[in-house]
Amino acid sequence: MGRKRSKAIPARQIAYDSTPIPEAANDKHLGIIQSISGKYPSDIDAVKQTIRGTFLSLSQKVSGRSGANPHTAIKLYKTAVIPKALFDCELWNSISIADMQQLEVAHHFCLKRAQGLPHLTRSDMVLGLAGMTFIEALIDLQKLAFLGSLAHYATLIQANRAIRFSF
Repeated sequence: MGRKRSKAIPARQIAYDSTPIPEAANDKHLGIIQSISGKYPSDIDAVKQTIRGTFLSLSQKVSGRSGANPHTAIKLYKTAVIPKALFDCELWNSISIADMQQLEVAHHFCLKRAQGLPHLTRSDMVLGLAGMTFIEALIDLQKLAFLGSLAHYATLIQANRAIRFSF
C-alpha cells in the first residue's frame, strides 16, 4: 500500500491592475503581530525577552544599593511585567507545549530573581513563596475574562436595543 498523494494547493496570487501584490509572512495590526499560519504568538522568543527584559530593567531602576524588597519586586512583576508580556494572549489559541514551557522558565527566572533566591531553587516553591501561579493559568484567566466580556457585551447590546426601541 502506497502513501496517498495529496494535491498541492496552488499559491494565491493577488494582483492589482495586473501588478502582483506580494504576500507577507507576518502582519502587524494594532501592535499585534499576526502570522500567516495563524500561530499566536508568532515569535515566542520576543515574549520571553519581554518578560525578562522588562523585569530586569524595572528591578534595576527600583533597587538601590541594598536591592529591592521582594514584596516590591513581586508587586512590580505582577502589575507591570505580566500585563505587558501577556498583551493579546487571549488570541494565543495554538501555543505549543514547548513554547509554554519556555514561558514558564522565563516566569520562574523573574520570580527567583525578585525574591533573591538561588538559580537552582525549586520552581514550585518559588511560585508558592511569591503567591503566584503558573503562567499558563494566567493566560487561561485572561482568555476566560475576554470570553466573559464578549458575552457581557452581547447582553448589553440587546439591552440597549430594547431600551432604544421601547420609547
